[in-house]
Amino acid sequence: MSILDTLTGPEDLRRLPVSRLDELAGEIRETIIAQVSKTGGHLAPNLGVVELTIALHYVFDFSHDRLLFDVGHQCYPHKLLTGRQGLMGKLRTREGMSGFPEPLESGFDLFRVGHAGTGISTAVGMARGDTLNAQAYDPETNPNGRRVVALIGDASIANGVAMEGLNNAGTLKRQMLVVLNDNGMSISKPQGALAGYFDRVRVSHTYSDFKKGARKILGKIPGGGVLQEAYHRAGEMTKAMIAEH
Repeated sequence: MSILDTLTGPEDLRRLPVSRLDELAGEIRETIIAQVSKTGGHLAPNLGVVELTIALHYVFDFSHDRLLFDVGHQCYPHKLLTGRQGLMGKLRTREGMSGFPEPLESGFDLFRVGHAGTGISTAVGMARGDTLNAQAYDPETNPNGRRVVALIGDASIANGVAMEGLNNAGTLKRQMLVVLNDNGMSISKPQGALAGYFDRVRVSHTYSDFKKGARKILGKIPGGGVLQEAYHRAGEMTKAMIAEH
């Protein structure tokens, strides 16, 4: 039996040793490729966030914490990790799994979202609501409070709504994590000054030096070697699977 078949939810994922997470990532990619080849769907966006989604669910408890997607069609790994493997066989059908977050499917999906740049603003609103309800995470006064995470793509970050959300997030004075999935991809080539800035960062010596430094740090921390190897193998695995299919 595969690792994925044994997972009924993220709580099972967090019981796995770090050494098995790269194997799980491979199984998730195989599942997505096999299904999308039959029913269609978003392939590359989901293959590109497998390790990131595993890491988020491994660190956070989104049955309690908040996870907002933007873009929504990168949610297939998230759905597979939250107990919806049985819906995958009818992806994008009325009886099966939606191609976007769907609250009617699971409490882990907070909103129906596409890629309108609304993720950060929504996350800010939820963060403020948790603060007003005395449910916000604070390491000293409320260590069991709710954390908030917004995962946004490099095309959506250029939305005016996303910029407004970042502006408001700076006034929260509480935990809020914004993860930018900067993969240089969108329906068409990203335009504008911000997209150009990300392109320059990707090819800069500062960025490449930072990546090298991060690999050295991973090699020195417990379990870091496994993560370092998984990072490298993930890229090679994705290339191989796409070539095979």
